Amino acid sequence: MFDRIVAVVDHDPILLSELTDAIRPYLKLAESQGLTDQVRAQVLRETVDKLIDARLVAHEAEKRGVRVTDSEIDQGIESVMKQNGITKSALQGEIAKTGMTEKEYRMEIARQILEGKMVALVARAKIDASLDPAAMQEKLAKLRKEWLARLRSESYVDLRI
Repeated sequence: MFDRIVAVVDHDPILLSELTDAIRPYLKLAESQGLTDQVRAQVLRETVDKLIDARLVAHEAEKRGVRVTDSEIDQGIESVMKQNGITKSALQGEIAKTGMTEKEYRMEIARQILEGKMVALVARAKIDASLDPAAMQEKLAKLRKEWLARLRSESYVDLRI
């Protein structure tokens, strides 16, 4: 079977199969809420952007030697269960509803943790610890957006869809 390239990030291809896997949970949610062609196109664009950003973050993390351990992923999953007041079996049920496998869910948690670590590294010198939590989140979101824009501008990104 031939797998089409939908984007390239620094000579690292993003395949149609990856996009299909990544978009599945969002399409399931959107379909349950009455999916229009306009919404489907928006979800597609956002998912491609998310995959590109994830590659950029992974490349930068690799350059800096930043990694995510299985233990950190397990802790992240425990945190999700605690925040939502659910058991492991309930979480597995919720994961299944999205169409994701447990492996895909673990990979998504790992991606989120890695991005969090990288944003923390970038923001370390730029965040005033005395900010209230809402202002801190706002500042982190702004720094994340600026950092990802800088990574994109410094990288080769070729969108092919």
